[in-house]
Amino acid sequence: MSTVKEIESALNGLSLEEKQAVRDWLDDLIEDQLEVSDEFKAKIQRAKREIADGQHSRAPNPEAAQAKGILHLLAVGHRREVYRK
Repeated sequence: MSTVKEIESALNGLSLEEKQAVRDWLDDLIEDQLEVSDEFKAKIQRAKREIADGQHSRAPNPEAAQAKGILHLLAVGHRREVYRK
């Protein structure tokens, strides 16, 4: 039996609360291994400047919408949104 199959089998025996704890742990583990590109960092900085300048209208372009949305998610502590090209 493969390790993945053994993990799947073990997970089936857990309560909902235990499964949620495993999911949270796995989300944190994966998040810690992700890297944020320089391009994405620049989008976040641009969104911060726009917000500071009072540009709160719905995003003038899709890139700004994505950066502002992720900035909002970061602000509220949402840990499952991941930027991917």
